[in-house]
Amino acid sequence: MRWQLASTTADQAGRLAGELGVSPLVGSLLVLRGITEPEAAHDFLHPSLTQLHDPFLMAGMDAAVERWRRALEQREKILIYGDYDVDGTTAVVVLLAALGSLGARVEVHVPHRLRDGDGMRVPVVERAPAAG
Repeated sequence: MRWQLASTTADQAGRLAGELGVSPLVGSLLVLRGITEPEAAHDFLHPSLTQLHDPFLMAGMDAAVERWRRALEQREKILIYGDYDVDGTTAVVVLLAALGSLGARVEVHVPHRLRDGDGMRVPVVERAPAAG
């Protein structure tokens, strides 16, 4: 199997690559992503925390944070219901580490791909240890 890259304007990709000091392939990939200005390309290749969106713009975030606070203050058990794919397991590890550093009491469930299937399952949540 061979990769087939969509065509780009070689001039545009070459100019971008030259200005950034990256390979022509990287220049082409940036252009294919719609990133054609050097400043935007630099920001994409060298991201910073200031580029992140405000998480409180997400609907329900205030209520979710308040619920986390209450669970931590009252020492409730917290169930992290993960996923078996790479981003799901990575998210579980990051969340487990963060909550652990706050002293949370945490249980983790990562479903078995073949036995449990996709998505959150009510029986798993119902079997989760009760707070206390």
